[in-house]
Amino acid sequence: IFMAIIDKRIPPYRGNSSAIALDTSRPNPGLGFRPQISVQKVLIKYRSSHRDTFDYRHGWGEYKEQLDEFLAYYTEADIRYQRAIDCNGISIDKLRPQFYEEPITYQNAAEVPEQFKAIWESEFSDYILVECNGENDVDRDFIYEIEYFSQMNTTKIVFVHFKKIETNVLINVECRAYARNIDHNDSLEFIRGSVHFELIVE
Repeated sequence: IFMAIIDKRIPPYRGNSSAIALDTSRPNPGLGFRPQISVQKVLIKYRSSHRDTFDYRHGWGEYKEQLDEFLAYYTEADIRYQRAIDCNGISIDKLRPQFYEEPITYQNAAEVPEQFKAIWESEFSDYILVECNGENDVDRDFIYEIEYFSQMNTTKIVFVHFKKIETNVLINVECRAYARNIDHNDSLEFIRGSVHFELIVE
């Protein structure tokens, strides 16, 4: 019955009626992350010295396989990304422009959040900005160095390389997307414009 009445070309709920606009005045893009072994869990935990899972502990091989699967389309399209096991793919939710409001990017250094002013370049005006960090002060103390990899002019994916972090410690990570029309809040129940995940490297 539902297949007969649902339009296959466009979603039935869009714009201010869509799920991403239920608690705000307008649609608001979110973020997702990979690898994610279970959609019900936000924890990424593995032993860097073991490829295979053993005693219910994930090795890094399972995460690598999921990243390879996620990137298969982009590899076929001849898009190259530098890969590392301790990288996370942060993707901006895919919103078709004819159904949803497109992000409005910052056009100059005066508009961007304070943390981006020192590194701002004019070419950034075409792109959504992404920043990852520890969620709390304690988490930030355990993250020593982060690198970002993004392929310009491609789908909205950024790879975040946690080059140096404290091992054997649970680190809560928050990544935020920044544009003039992307809102944020700190509620885990209704996250807007960001993604939360947890990281343990043994």
